[in-house]
Amino acid sequence: MLLVVVLVALVATPATPTPAAEAAGGEEAFQIDTAGPLGPISVIGDSVLVGAAIEPSLPTQLAAQGWGPIRFRAGLGYTAGNFQPGGSRFSVANWLTWWRAEGWDAPNLVVNLGNNDVGFCKASLTCNADTIRYVLDAAGPDVTVWWSKITRLYTLQAEADAYNGALDLVASERPNLKVWDWPAAQAANGVPLSWDAIHLPDAPSYRRRSALMAQDITAQLAVAERTGTDAALPVASGAAREYQPLPPVRVLDTREVAGGRLPAGGQVVIDLSTRVPAGATAVAVNLTGVDPAGAGFLTGHPCAATVPSVSSANYAARTNRGALAVLPLSADGKLCVFTSAAADVVVDLQGAFVADASRLTPLAPVRLADTREAGRPTVLRLDVPLGAATDATAASLNLTATGAARGGFVTAYPCGGSVPLVSNLNFGPGETVAGAAYVPLGDGGDVCLFSNVQADVDLVVDLTGLFSPTGTLAFTPAVPTRTYDTRNGTGGWTPVHGGGQTTDVRVAPPAAAAVTGTLTMVTPGGAGFVTAFGCGDVPPTSNVNAPRGGVLANSVTVGLAAAGRLCVRSSVATQVVFDTTGWWAS
Repeated sequence: MLLVVVLVALVATPATPTPAAEAAGGEEAFQIDTAGPLGPISVIGDSVLVGAAIEPSLPTQLAAQGWGPIRFRAGLGYTAGNFQPGGSRFSVANWLTWWRAEGWDAPNLVVNLGNNDVGFCKASLTCNADTIRYVLDAAGPDVTVWWSKITRLYTLQAEADAYNGALDLVASERPNLKVWDWPAAQAANGVPLSWDAIHLPDAPSYRRRSALMAQDITAQLAVAERTGTDAALPVASGAAREYQPLPPVRVLDTREVAGGRLPAGGQVVIDLSTRVPAGATAVAVNLTGVDPAGAGFLTGHPCAATVPSVSSANYAARTNRGALAVLPLSADGKLCVFTSAAADVVVDLQGAFVADASRLTPLAPVRLADTREAGRPTVLRLDVPLGAATDATAASLNLTATGAARGGFVTAYPCGGSVPLVSNLNFGPGETVAGAAYVPLGDGGDVCLFSNVQADVDLVVDLTGLFSPTGTLAFTPAVPTRTYDTRNGTGGWTPVHGGGQTTDVRVAPPAAAAVTGTLTMVTPGGAGFVTAFGCGDVPPTSNVNAPRGGVLANSVTVGLAAAGRLCVRSSVATQVVFDTTGWWAS
């Protein structure tokens, strides 16, 4: 359950920076004592880094990313130290030694040096590499070091090239060194330089550089480590069943009920016994929070006595947001929906699970449409490739809206009929948002997509599976269970899912060939996406897209590797949560 108090866990509240007593003229030194989920980090460098003390400083921005405690020191004339006399306060290597003697030995280190060191080494690649190794040796092999490249006047470009080349060389030798291409970032983001082409001209420029540094530091240094064991296996809530697609229909809209809006912590009971076939044990529904009073989540469940500690959809304040959820029903055909913040709730029924209907054949993602390349039709008609499944009844799709000029929604429905009053995806202006849907096939086996702002949004559609009577897998509904959470190590990985990192977690029993559940990105360090897949090659698709600091979820139905394992890859450093709601087996 993504409680608000948990959502802010990644964003450590920084303490007021405390100037260190030993800071001298031309130096800045302070520390932030608040612990963050990413752990302690040291920051040290020369006069270029002095500007990073301007608030919001680099340490403050690192704390906002989840780092802490943080120790910061920067000074005019600071160098690596191999050309400094013994005991020099201008030696970074000395400061690392002194800090260690004080009991400060953070496992991550940020270094911003070079323009003073090239005064000794000039354009010698060998000399500059030895200088860099000197600091790495002082830090030790167990410390991961992030190091910025340098800029210099065009007349001294050979020196900058030698230093930056030395960083690349040493990084190829030592895996604990991560290099930031500051010259490329400066050019790409239009950050101005001073007359010397080394420093920056004003406070806004230094603030911008600190923001870029904080993002790259987190992207390169914040990674998950396997620190625990697999989560407990979810418990089946009924026998294996097959999927019966139903005409999409709205079964609840609290906006149409007097006093229907739910308070924070409120719950609504929906009787689906007359809406689904007799004997149905689970349903596929789209749950939407409408105009919520604050950030929070919806949780769908079979009207259990205690609301499960999972989420089905996440929303921001005053933002409509929905997600597909595959959920068990109570014995008498009821479904309950809980909201953590005051909100209206909309529930759209897509299908039910019964004894004899259609089975799932999961597919590697197949791109059916991308209007960024083909234009934006009023109704997007999708020719679903059935292959051998000529008896297919429904398709499992992943829908993504991007580049919207204004907010709106998308409805997926079988072609040949009228557009139903349901939604499968909600988005705001400028957002990239993904949503899953189980959609009945219409005329010619086609699926149609309608958006109320079709001229102002692009849609990307991927086919992830087909349902047919001759399909391969039946669904076992489960008590919704959290099987992966990097914030607290559920599933064995913590403290954060790293950018570009793939983790594998057990989310279903060994016999399962596929899983259905809710995948959530929580407060990513930058805009990005997460992909869930059955290990092996990473598919060129996304399951969840989120902006920096956002919390977004999407339902996924995806094949598994052996022993019920799911692989998850993120494009940016973020917290990742997965809640299993059932699995598929032959």
